[in-house]
Amino acid sequence: MYATADGQMLRVDVDPRVGGGYAIVERRPTGDAAHYGRYLEIDPPRRLVLTLALEPDAEGDRITVDIVPDGDGCMLTLTHEMAAEYAQYADRTEHGWTTILASLDRHLHSPSPT
Repeated sequence: MYATADGQMLRVDVDPRVGGGYAIVERRPTGDAAHYGRYLEIDPPRRLVLTLALEPDAEGDRITVDIVPDGDGCMLTLTHEMAAEYAQYADRTEHGWTTILASLDRHLHSPSPT
């Protein structure tokens, strides 16, 4: 989820259950980028709520992903509840999520390997 085109994944630890956590570290040209969090709600295929932090023990922001049927596909709504002290990063964060979701869209629409 946090992969970039020019990065290399160094660590991906995921415990995908309510109360479980994750740690994702990617080596990027500008330095290592680490993302940590906990899963607060998992209701496949409709809803995922998790935290997102840059430090292992930080409380982090709340991320909510809602998915609803829409014709032959679905509509995904991502809500990032950002702490007020990080408001200056809102545009950068929106760009990051837009990039991540565009990558997901490309992946979902690419032909399956045979």
